[in-house]
Amino acid sequence: MVKLSQLWFKYFEWKLLKDFDVKFDEIEDDETLSPLVYTFISHKMIPEKPREIIESSNLNDCNILKNEGIMKNWNILKEKIKNGEDINGFMSKKSTQWKTMRKDRVQNEEVPITFVDHLYSTTGIIHLHLRKNKQGGIGNELVFAICTDEKFYVLYIGNHSDLFKIDNFIKIIEENFEHLSILKTPSIDDSLYKKISQNPNYQMNFIYDGICDEYGIKLNLIDYEIDNLTYKVPFSCYCAYENEIKYIEELNNKYSFSGKNIKLDVSLKDEVYIISKNNKCIHKIPLPIDKKSGKVKHLCSNYNKEIK
Repeated sequence: MVKLSQLWFKYFEWKLLKDFDVKFDEIEDDETLSPLVYTFISHKMIPEKPREIIESSNLNDCNILKNEGIMKNWNILKEKIKNGEDINGFMSKKSTQWKTMRKDRVQNEEVPITFVDHLYSTTGIIHLHLRKNKQGGIGNELVFAICTDEKFYVLYIGNHSDLFKIDNFIKIIEENFEHLSILKTPSIDDSLYKKISQNPNYQMNFIYDGICDEYGIKLNLIDYEIDNLTYKVPFSCYCAYENEIKYIEELNNKYSFSGKNIKLDVSLKDEVYIISKNNKCIHKIPLPIDKKSGKVKHLCSNYNKEIK
């Protein structure tokens, strides 16, 4: 007999390979984490949607744009943003990474930690490369921006040396996009920010009132303990995983399936899990509904997704 949870885990292993070209068994041993890993990577991705580009006045000071080739690449990327094309390929090659090894000074040994884009997780500021290949963004030139559902606010175009210049970004936001209400607390200088952001023991939020989604603060990082292991993940990912895995586990006693070639799929349009055998639907199970709103809960299955 196959439990519903087993089908759910396999579904996200398939989604990781299909959407991000990530082979789950090569990055993680615990199959129950496949939905969390998928959500963790999805959190960094920008949904395909046309957006209005609003440039800060600081772009006038970007000497890098005086280079004709770089300016050409920026114009190409701008068109893709305006047209709502997939721009995730311009992200770092590490954007689909789940874990990395860091030295724990207390234990004095290499330990695995989740791979966090610290600038994004603490400020909501993304960075895109101006060029890419099949593996992801390439080159040293970077676009720093804040991406909302409707708009793409361009802060600055620089390079990797700007990644830790947090005070500069805050100043640009305050001078150009004050309505975004990004506040920095406590006040730290760039050198301290760089030191702290690279230390896995201090990865945390320095920004309050940042960009939020409809489910709450999207950018906060929390320590999520599973089977005596601690994972640093965005709060929104934690909520999605907890909401869905508890629902799936509750249904395990109600649903189990026998035979081979049994798969689970998700229809956001119909708001159901679809169970199929030999590619034929044999059962449909409703997605969990929030009692207050009457809408489908915040889940791994609908994370960062729009019904198409």
